Amino acid sequence: MQPTYGERLVCTLLEKLPNRKHFFWRAEPRLNHQRTARLQPDFIVVGTYLGVLVLEVKDWVAILEATQDQVIVRQRDGKQVTQDNPVRIAQDYAHALMDMLKMRAELLHQSGKYQGRLIFPVGYAVIFPNLQQAVIQQAVEANIWREGEVIGREALSSPEAFEEALTNVRMPFSLQGAISFSALDVIRGVIDPHLVIQDRTGQDIGTLSIPQEEIVAEEPKSFQAQQLALSAEGLPVELTDVLEETPQPELEVRMIRGVAGSGKTLTLVQRARRLIEQYPEKRILVVAFNKNLADDLRQQINHSAVDVRHFHKLCHDIIRPHYYEYCSKEGIADWLQQYEAEALRALRLSAEYVAEEIEYRKDMFLWNDDAYLRAERKGRRRQLNPEARQIVNDIFQSYRAFQEAENFWDWADAPHQALAALRNSHPLRHAFDAVLIDEAQDFAPSWIAVIKAVIKPRGYLFMCEDPSQSIFRYHSWQERGISIVGRTRLLRVPFRSTRAIAEVAHRLLADDPLIQEQDRIEPDLRTYALNKGTLPELVQCETMQEEAAYVHQVVQQLFAQDMQADQIAILLPYKNQSSLHATMKALNVRTISFYTMKGLEFRAVIVPHVQTLFEDTDEAELSKSRRLLFTAMTRAREQLYLSFSGDLPEPLRALNLTPKRFTPADGAKNAE
Repeated sequence: MQPTYGERLVCTLLEKLPNRKHFFWRAEPRLNHQRTARLQPDFIVVGTYLGVLVLEVKDWVAILEATQDQVIVRQRDGKQVTQDNPVRIAQDYAHALMDMLKMRAELLHQSGKYQGRLIFPVGYAVIFPNLQQAVIQQAVEANIWREGEVIGREALSSPEAFEEALTNVRMPFSLQGAISFSALDVIRGVIDPHLVIQDRTGQDIGTLSIPQEEIVAEEPKSFQAQQLALSAEGLPVELTDVLEETPQPELEVRMIRGVAGSGKTLTLVQRARRLIEQYPEKRILVVAFNKNLADDLRQQINHSAVDVRHFHKLCHDIIRPHYYEYCSKEGIADWLQQYEAEALRALRLSAEYVAEEIEYRKDMFLWNDDAYLRAERKGRRRQLNPEARQIVNDIFQSYRAFQEAENFWDWADAPHQALAALRNSHPLRHAFDAVLIDEAQDFAPSWIAVIKAVIKPRGYLFMCEDPSQSIFRYHSWQERGISIVGRTRLLRVPFRSTRAIAEVAHRLLADDPLIQEQDRIEPDLRTYALNKGTLPELVQCETMQEEAAYVHQVVQQLFAQDMQADQIAILLPYKNQSSLHATMKALNVRTISFYTMKGLEFRAVIVPHVQTLFEDTDEAELSKSRRLLFTAMTRAREQLYLSFSGDLPEPLRALNLTPKRFTPADGAKNAE
């Protein structure tokens, strides 16, 4: 049914409210309530300082006769009809909505004389776009309706006049302060159940915030054949050459940048669902960093029409059946230690460091030695001088010759093998209308090149990232060939963790120079009334074995609080530390390394052996370690425990936590 003139006018005014950020509204929401057979009021408006307001709009040009139950009106087409009194209709809607809102305990007074009542008022009004207020006043004087229940034509002359009319609507009581954003989200979820997020068991776990909802509901312009340019400015020459071999699609790009726990993945999941529901004919791909993340996203999206893969699975599907036939199980560092030990000693660098240089060259398409010598190497404060870079050149070419002779390739070669396959009329070439990427901060330029090759011209690219959690790679978006200027939305509220955990975690990054270069996102800890929580615990032990005893003690304490084993995680800086915590397996407590923790969250997180992160004093390595620890800390929703042995690592001073001492006696006492 097409909206009437009056409904279109009211909709326009609502969109232009001067304080729109304080208002939420829905046109023709469907109320699921047995109280009334009339299910759809014209509008429901929620004001932070107003309350909840039901609006009915009637385009009648004249009221010929009226009682409290019925009115005889002349319509715009000249017909005379008898209608139910619209004020009574709006009142019924408001009462039904009140009953629905009262079902949510978060919206009720919990004590005092108003216990059980809504913490905000619910009112109603009727809008007559064609009737002057003087005519309406006559009906008020005849006791057909009351003052403040009807709005006339004059109030629709401007957004300011309309806002004043809304604030003058008759309400049960006046708010003494603003409705909290947490309560506003619950109200929005009651009005529009599509905004409510459910876990895998079907339980409600929250409501999309207004910024998240706006992102999810945004119409892709590319789907209407409107173009947004994808910039290739600033690409390395070699990468530009590769991309020029295939005409580059003009993509519509949307970047979602957010702090840890701000709902980036949740927003991506809802975005994928919305796209496939609105455009079932489109082919949509969701790409995650690793298998665990992809599995989790697949379960959350829960829609067979959405293709979900981790990046190397995408490469596998492009290259198969030869993917595993040629992919080496040995790492580059292993090869370096076996064949280039003398060169490593000359460089005074670890095999891991040089392996990262080789991976960097492949990530950046720097096959040419001169190009590598000229490249501005970002993300490492321990810069290699020209002589050292030349040695790396020799190692790199030696490694490539070895690969060719032995006929194998490594993980960093996978994107290049996929790109080569996609140039030859591959079925996945330009196969997807939209690609959505989670944890995009860890996608290298070579990975993004593969994404560009599988997305259609004028396709839609949606990405979520947090540079503070970049633990595998550190490339600018200019280096990756994508312009995100003007295409970025920010999510700043860390909903996942308590305020105490979020504050402490973000202190760790506040003065990191590399993260500042990448435009660190400041968290918003004021808009929402986040659960305050308890301060994270920082404990000092004598040895790493004592740390293991401390971890065991904390786990037993958490069990005593009726916390389930699957709600607890021990996050280890390095995988080889797991032997110190072998007893946790029998308790079914997850013990995982930092490099497999992405996308996970737990009620309680224990991070032992933090000192092992900060043994290297190189600024780039320190920055990486800070990001790793930050990511681990923000996996915790309610409780966080950190431990170290020996002296307090200097970077931990930024946490502003006073270390507690742990002795074996503490563990022995707990065991008794």
